[in-house]
Amino acid sequence: MRLKKIVRIIILLSLLLIVGFVSFLLYETKDDIDANLSNIEQKLNRFYNSERMGGFAVSVFNEDNVIYSQGFGFSSKETEKPYTSETQQLIASLSKTTIGIALMKAEELELLNVDNPINDYLPFEIYNPLFPDDEITIKHLATHTSSLDYNEPVVESLYLEEVNTEGSLETFMSNYFLQAKYGKITFTKNKPGTDWNYSNIGSALAAFIVERASGLSFSEFTQVHIFDPLRLTNTYWTVADSDSVLHTSYYEP
Repeated sequence: MRLKKIVRIIILLSLLLIVGFVSFLLYETKDDIDANLSNIEQKLNRFYNSERMGGFAVSVFNEDNVIYSQGFGFSSKETEKPYTSETQQLIASLSKTTIGIALMKAEELELLNVDNPINDYLPFEIYNPLFPDDEITIKHLATHTSSLDYNEPVVESLYLEEVNTEGSLETFMSNYFLQAKYGKITFTKNKPGTDWNYSNIGSALAAFIVERASGLSFSEFTQVHIFDPLRLTNTYWTVADSDSVLHTSYYEP
């Protein structure tokens, strides 16, 4: 009987700890901004720090209308050119959002299945040499669990000073995985699907698989199936296609 009583006490204390922890999380993540259309501009201005950023824009919308849209700060601090909701910004790794949507669209079109091995779609085979019997799937690429390493020296070498240049995914993938022009292909020590490790190489490989499955370049596929249907008329993959008057200047902290 004493043992049962002790077990009940332990279970009760565990439940109380869990309830307390969940309550703490809810409190810490509560919406304490309390913004509405009459005070949103004042509250957003609190986030603008001229010493840490040039400018930014905020849009609030629902499925029918744009409810609020406003820019803050400057797209060029030197000329004090205002940052507006029309200002164009390079999006860097936010492009991975587009890769994710492209994968879902390609699956909707029955061009691929994200649960399938990547080697079903590639002109070459990729395995983690530590786990040669474990397939890497498209979902692993999309969730950064493929075990492909970030490989920062290679990624850093790919940034283009001439931003009008458009590279070829196929050429890069061949150079990286087949020709070994960038040196040794690096993997983590974890089995595919078991550990999260951010990888630009893996994301680019997912975009390349969309190209292979669709027969279109990734830029063509996203234009036809994402940008055009959403009427994203000011979204481009290359600077050459955009309106340079709307570009923001870039600053490092």
